[in-house]
Parts: sequence; C-alpha cells; structure tokens
Amino acid sequence: MFCIRIASTVCALAALAAQSFAADAPKSATFDVRHELKVMVPEGAKKVRLWFALPQDVPQQKVSDLKIEAPAGHRVEKDSESNATLYLDLNEPKEKEFTIVLTFRIQRQEVKGDLDASKAQPLTEKEKTDLAKYLQANTHVIIDDNIRKLAGEIVGGETNSLKAARKLYDWILQNIDYWVKDPANKKASPVGSSEYCLTNKTGNCTDFHSLWTALARAKGIPTRMVYGSFFKAELDGKDADQSYHCWPEFYVSGLGWLAHDVAVADIFDAVTSHRAYRKRPMTAHEALRLLLGRERDHFDPAVLGALVQTVGLY
Repeated sequence: MFCIRIASTVCALAALAAQSFAADAPKSATFDVRHELKVMVPEGAKKVRLWFALPQDVPQQKVSDLKIEAPAGHRVEKDSESNATLYLDLNEPKEKEFTIVLTFRIQRQEVKGDLDASKAQPLTEKEKTDLAKYLQANTHVIIDDNIRKLAGEIVGGETNSLKAARKLYDWILQNIDYWVKDPANKKASPVGSSEYCLTNKTGNCTDFHSLWTALARAKGIPTRMVYGSFFKAELDGKDADQSYHCWPEFYVSGLGWLAHDVAVADIFDAVTSHRAYRKRPMTAHEALRLLLGRERDHFDPAVLGALVQTVGLY
C-alpha cells in the first residue's frame, strides 16, 4: 500500500528528468508521505528477510521527519551507491502478518541542466578513476562487441560527450518504440534489459534507458540510472501506488551530471511519425492529447509539461 498526502499544489517530484528550457528559478514541491508495506509470512517460514527502500537525501530533494514503524531488530543499511534501505531479519517469526510503516516529508526541486556543448571537456584521468563504475556493464546493461559497434556507428567521429550523448538519444528516439503505443503487439521486459530492448526494438522506461546507458558507457560517457515514485495531486490522501519511473543521468566534464528522458519523448515522436501499424501519423495536437490522457497511469505531469513547452517552441 502506498498512501501519500501532498502538502503543495505544485506537482513536481519524481520524474523531473526533462531539462527545462526556461531561465527562471527551479520550482519545488513538498509532500507528506505515508508508505506502508504489509508482509504476509509464508506458512512454516523459519526466517524472513526483507529490504524496504527509504527516501534518499540527494541534491534535488531533502527528506525530513522520517519515522519508522517496524518489528524489533530492523536496521538501516546503505548500499554501494549510498542508497538507504530498511533491512529486517526475523528468525522463527511468530506473527503471520505484519506491517511496516514509513512516514516522512520530502521537498523536491525541479531538475535543470546546462546544455552548453562548448563547456564540455574530455574526462580527466581522475574523473575516469572516480567514475569507473559508471562505465562498466551490469547484469542487464550489456556492453559487448555488438553494443560497441553500434555505439561507434551512431556517434561516428564526434568527440564532444554532450553532442555524442545527443546522437545516442536521437538514435533511440528513431529506432525504439515505447510499448504503450501498441500494447497489443509490444511488451516490456520484466527487468529493464538493454538486450531485450535492442532485439525487440521496444520496452518501457527501464528497457529504453538500459539500452541508452549501455551505448553511452560503450562510448566512455559515465551513466547511472535513477528511479523515483510518482507523486500526483489526484492521489492526495488515497491508498494507491502510482508505480515508478526511471531516467538516466550522464556525466560530462565541465558540465557535471545531466538528465534526460528519451522514453517519454519517444511517445510523442512515434505517434506523430509514419509507422507500419498506423494508417496515418497523428498531428502534434492529437499526440499531446494522447499523452495527457495517459498522464494518470503512465507519465508524470512535470515531464509532460516540459515536453509541451518544448513542442510549443516550434
């Protein structure tokens, strides 16, 4: 169960990865959150181990008034990325079910990035060392000869990391289809797989961004994946979990960490283009109406707002 109470009418939390083109100060929003996890203990269980994600303090958001209600013996652990997690290890559990409750206040700031390519610099040796883990393959972010070859073909001779990142972004936009555009024929993988996305040319946000991450890392661009929860005004006070969204952040020397969201951008691009499964492409107005109509179950309003503003420029 995921019940949230929003303390601000500004809706601007988890998926604010789209870069804003406005010059005004970043917006912010404050949320009071109650996060519940009900655990049903299997019959005959001798040991129960549980990991429950905690809200993270990062530059874009501040967490306060965190309170934890959980069985005795729980503790807070941190992983290699300093993500805090509530860990519980129960031996011979007596209760057949129990509930863990987190309450906290979170203040989230809109994410904006400097996209001036003239400021981009090659990675220093220190940066390469410090960011080495963001250049490596992972279980579902595969960097093999095929990925390296494809990344090389896409980027060509471009040596500016920001411009190279944009080329990878454009290739994903032109060659991969978000599954919700044609759910009868397209499916997402269950794990966020770069291989699945490349092979099937479709997926959800984790598939899209795992593939982009693999291509970026193959070209020496440090990249990490960020996950967040949707906080929406229409869920204020309701017992509901709106699920998650994810986006990549990539590092450019001279500019720092930058974020993008090619998965959401692909929805608009695809429905306004000629595709085999559509008799005619949608107009820009029809496409925006489609995206805004799926706002409640698939997209974050802040990301769509940034897209609408960008489309409006043209």
